[in-house]
Amino acid sequence: MPVHGVVNGLCTCSQFHYDLKDVGKHPASAGGQKDATTDQGQVEKWWGMNPDWNLAIHCVRCGLVVFDFDPRNGSEDSYWRLWDATESMIEDTWIVDTGVYNVKGKTLRGFHIYFRLEQDVALVGDMKKLGYPGVDVKRNGYVMRLVLSTCLGSSTPGVKAMRLGKSR
Repeated sequence: MPVHGVVNGLCTCSQFHYDLKDVGKHPASAGGQKDATTDQGQVEKWWGMNPDWNLAIHCVRCGLVVFDFDPRNGSEDSYWRLWDATESMIEDTWIVDTGVYNVKGKTLRGFHIYFRLEQDVALVGDMKKLGYPGVDVKRNGYVMRLVLSTCLGSSTPGVKAMRLGKSR
């Protein structure tokens, strides 16, 4: 489904956003999440309407869950503790860099890790409740903006997508 993009620091919806987290991340189509489709013709039509829009996936419909690691909220330590606890269970998947943040004088990147998941599994949305601050679980009601370098094989400066799995 289409979500707005960012051009010259401004959202393609042409609206001012009080919360900068919304810039370039909200649906560009009138139906929002209901418009999510795998129909290539429809995706090409949206892209033709505005090539600066981004694409997003509907997590539940795609059978995915995304762990969102935010270093501003302590995800760096949480990541390594989760890795130690689950390394033997992780299958091949994708890890995608997201925002860049300055945390206590260090430049850190946030990232998303994608996993396949059966649709009837209940999840905790905020992993802080389980002792993992800075980690949110994106699943029900979420669409995740795709990093086009992942999808199209192009090179986007400052954005990296890599395989993560047992072979690492």
